[in-house]
Amino acid sequence: MEPHRLISGRAVDAVIESFGGLSRLAKALGHSHATSVQGWRDRGAIPVKHHARILEAARGLGIPLHRNDLLDELSLANVSDEDAARAQCY
Repeated sequence: MEPHRLISGRAVDAVIESFGGLSRLAKALGHSHATSVQGWRDRGAIPVKHHARILEAARGLGIPLHRNDLLDELSLANVSDEDAARAQCY
């Protein structure tokens, strides 16, 4: 089930939308400010180290979110070496 992908082209945007916005996602994760979530949106991806906490928060709030919803569906042929390296950095 991927209802969020229909709302937005990027997984990070869809996840933020599913929580009701930057501030609400940040609050659900225990952040006092939305700057971290804003950074994910600016970079276009959610760091893998935050996936478990996001899924746990979604479950607690009754948001239908699955592990695959946190990642963009791109074939490896479409990912540049630079983008792959940048994804490893955070």
